[in-house]
Amino acid sequence: MSELELLEKYFGSMPQAFCLLEILLDANKEPYDFRFLYLNNAMAQLEGFPKEELTGSRFYELFPKGDRKWLGFFYGTAFERKTYRLRRFFSSEIHKYLRIACYPWPGASLCACLVTDETDLVQAERNVHRTSTRLQTAKRELRVACHKAERANDAKTGFLSSVSHDMRTPLNGILGYTNLALQAKHPELMRE
Repeated sequence: MSELELLEKYFGSMPQAFCLLEILLDANKEPYDFRFLYLNNAMAQLEGFPKEELTGSRFYELFPKGDRKWLGFFYGTAFERKTYRLRRFFSSEIHKYLRIACYPWPGASLCACLVTDETDLVQAERNVHRTSTRLQTAKRELRVACHKAERANDAKTGFLSSVSHDMRTPLNGILGYTNLALQAKHPELMRE
């Protein structure tokens, strides 16, 4: 079984994006590009190209304006045999948030990468943050509205208490005089 067949057997149907890269060096032994030697279906889907078109292609031929930050990580993995775990970052080439783990691969100038698309997770986190911010704002507004309602209720109670006292005294006087008038000797005259 060839190496490509083995790669396809072990990584082909894996749901996480996987690729095997060859780092290309210029005459001064500096990295200038990398080539996709193998990639699984998930990686082709992530990159947005057919698998056949990506296999053997150079990255900067496909993405001429692509960010050169990748070269340092891939070079360090392939030639210095370092493992890199790149945290979430935005890939302007494919407009997605990615997490990449780079591993040395047997053979000169090769590295393997596991890539996770975290775009949906980033969007969900932003939605949670927006919702949390809205809830905090609503909570503050509710506290202010409750405080205003309490003040209005206190004002209403004070007003009714004051009005009640101010109305009770004259009404008691009117009712008292009315009772006296009804008990008078000439009720017809008093009624008038």
